[in-house]
Amino acid sequence: MRLFGKIVLSIPIVGLWADDYITPFALLVLLTILWGACVAMDLSRSSRRTPIYTIFSFMFLTGWVPFGLFIALVGVLSFWEACWAALAAASMGTAVWWLFSWVGYQTIKHQNHVVAWVAAGGHYFWDTLPIWNPDSDLVKAGGFPEPHYTNFVPPREWIFQCPHCHVRLQHNPDVCWNCNYGADNDSTAYYQAHGGSPPPPPTQQPPPQQPQQPPGPPPGYAPIPRR
Repeated sequence: MRLFGKIVLSIPIVGLWADDYITPFALLVLLTILWGACVAMDLSRSSRRTPIYTIFSFMFLTGWVPFGLFIALVGVLSFWEACWAALAAASMGTAVWWLFSWVGYQTIKHQNHVVAWVAAGGHYFWDTLPIWNPDSDLVKAGGFPEPHYTNFVPPREWIFQCPHCHVRLQHNPDVCWNCNYGADNDSTAYYQAHGGSPPPPPTQQPPPQQPQQPPGPPPGYAPIPRR
């Protein structure tokens, strides 16, 4: 997904060079800037979430593939002109949608569940897109990608997740039905997944000491034997 998004967003820049709008050196500079920005986004967003540039590349392809290529085929625009038009439309649509999302977010950002969601890495725009963000509801809510289920598939109503094997759970806290996490009261996997450090184990109190008796009077002298 990460490489796919970088390649798709590189296509319009390559088109500028293909139509002789920029030199090969300018092409190299623009591609370096683009890929550097994508790497910066990778570092600023959780690795378990779909990168922002990949989501935007899906939005770009939504306008370019069905409409841009049709326009290019009928001869209204060239292939590369249709590509640039789709990129411009995706950029303007993102800006308008972002504005409305930001206004709505300002009205609810102080609610407890929203604060917790943002603290887990959620974003009011990229993680609320309906079709272009392929992440599951668990990942959008701050969870982890689920494993491939074989025998038992948890119901969709189970909204909690095991921090060790990442299967869905019915309750929180709960003993995991898949890996038995939680049966031994060891919470190390939770803190490894979500950060922080587990509380220190309770220290054993030394046994109470018996009060010492005050020393008694000195023992009497033995009588001197008489001859």
